[in-house]
This record gives sequence, structure tokens and C-alpha cells, in this order.
Amino acid sequence: MMADALHDAIEINKKNGGKVSVENLQRRLMEVGFNEDDACNISHMSEFLVPKETSSENYFKKKQQDFDRIWDGEGLSEKEKAWWEVNKDYLKLIRAADVLANLEETVDDLRNERNDGKMNRSLEERFRVFQYRVGRIQEMFAYEKADDLLNYIAQKISLATLAV
Repeated sequence: MMADALHDAIEINKKNGGKVSVENLQRRLMEVGFNEDDACNISHMSEFLVPKETSSENYFKKKQQDFDRIWDGEGLSEKEKAWWEVNKDYLKLIRAADVLANLEETVDDLRNERNDGKMNRSLEERFRVFQYRVGRIQEMFAYEKADDLLNYIAQKISLATLAV
């Protein structure tokens, strides 16, 4: 749970030009009472869950590569792969919860007619990413609301297309 919360904090910090290191995070976790092993693993998981820069300029491909890195351990060095093997269940659970929370937030925004201008991507592009990620997640975890949420977004896209 701590890694899930912290990865978003690290991601936002990096987007705003900050630099949070694994070592700094580990030290801070130990200061608030985590033992050294837990602090080390939480800090490494948190860093690992932050999206990595990729060479692909295609939005969908970037998002797919980042998801597959976490979900399948794709593109990892041997050392990283060994660590991933030990922690993959935690990493997958955190990623699944994050994706599904983002999906629910997106649908909530749409239902409440909130402007999605901060997303820097069209709803269609984000829908394709959700569709890919949710499909992969549903191979492992059951989440009955996911199909309804995806269908809601697809309907919004269709309505927007018809209005144009």
C-alpha cells in the first residue's frame, strides 16, 4: 500500500522537476518507523512503478511498453528481472489498482461533465490505453465494473464523434 501511494508522489514530483532518489525515500521510510528491509523494498517498488521514458513517440506504444514492463517484466536487465520475479505479484496488484482507479476517475469526470484538458491526450487515445490495460488485468483479476466503465467511455466518444 505504501509503494502504491508513493509511486504517484514520486511521479508528480518528477513531472514538477523534483528528484526523489530511492536512497532518500528509503531513509525517510526508516525515519518514520519502517525496518530497513521493508523501507528498501517499498522505495524500490515505488521507483519501479513510475513510468519510464521510452524512445517511442507513439502515445499508445509508450503506455503499452510501460504497462508490459511492470506486468510482464519486459525490457528488464537480469538483476532487475530477478527482483521483479520476487515482487511481481505486488507490482501487478498495485498497477491493476492504479489503472482501475484511473478508469473510475475518468468515468466520474465524464459523468460530471468535467473538462479533461489537463490530460494532454484525447479521450480516444486514453480509451485505447484503458482498453489494453484492462484487458490484460482481467486475464488475472476479476473486476465486473470494468466493462461497464469502458462501454461508458466508448459511448461518450461515439456521441462526441456524432456531434462533430
